[in-house]
Amino acid sequence: MTRRLSAWIGTLLGPLLLVPLAAAAGAGDGGSEAVDSLLRGLASDRCETRLESRFNYFKSVEKEAAQTAALKRRVKTLDAPLRARVGMILELMEERARGRARTQALMKQAGQVQGAGDKAKQAAALDRLRQRLLRVIHDPKEAFNARLNAPWLLVRVSGFGLEFDPDWGKELPRLLESPDLGVRLVGALTAADGRFPKGSDPPKSVVIRVLIDGLQSDSVAARDFARRGLLDVLRMIPEGLCFDPTDPLEGRAEAIRRWEAWWTANQEQLSRETIPQIFW
Repeated sequence: MTRRLSAWIGTLLGPLLLVPLAAAAGAGDGGSEAVDSLLRGLASDRCETRLESRFNYFKSVEKEAAQTAALKRRVKTLDAPLRARVGMILELMEERARGRARTQALMKQAGQVQGAGDKAKQAAALDRLRQRLLRVIHDPKEAFNARLNAPWLLVRVSGFGLEFDPDWGKELPRLLESPDLGVRLVGALTAADGRFPKGSDPPKSVVIRVLIDGLQSDSVAARDFARRGLLDVLRMIPEGLCFDPTDPLEGRAEAIRRWEAWWTANQEQLSRETIPQIFW
């Protein structure tokens, strides 16, 4: 068990932790040209343009530290609305870095699980890791992307632990029933990505309802992931429903009203469709 789990951890490091990197014009001077392009896009009145400029910025600069520093240098020169928007983007970047470090630490712990050939010790070690991952999922103080990566690891650990306890992994579908919106959102995003155990396919209506609620989160990272989750489920965002998590409160409220109207019109159909889950 330990050798198989350690080998799996090694193959998992790349997909979860590495951010696509591409050398870009301006990378050598701290990404200043990339910053200029981002700020031009963020000044647009079009939600789609703002989101595209942010996406391009995140993937265009070679070194994230230089990327963050270049953007921070420009903040004080911006007018108040753009400064607020950039502040939220910096918050997203810093939380992403914090969550990536936390995920890496969790994966290191998973790779160190020692079975020593004793099934009782194997079960105990896996259960300690499982409980640690569950605490990360439920802890609002954890970086949101670390909370999202924990189920990816949990479902694999639970798969290895099925020989010890057939109920392992059933916690994941139950996340959708939590009274805590943050936990429900982790569950909905996990389901949107098909990462529940096989056979636990939730209705689209359940997952999408949580994702729309997530657009109202106080956390810009949670709002951003909720937006991306809707895209994952629907494959294409319906016209007129673009949502920018860095918009001021009134702008987000208007976008959410449009989503609620869409939900009312489509809820019945969505309740008849499910999201296939692929693990195990």
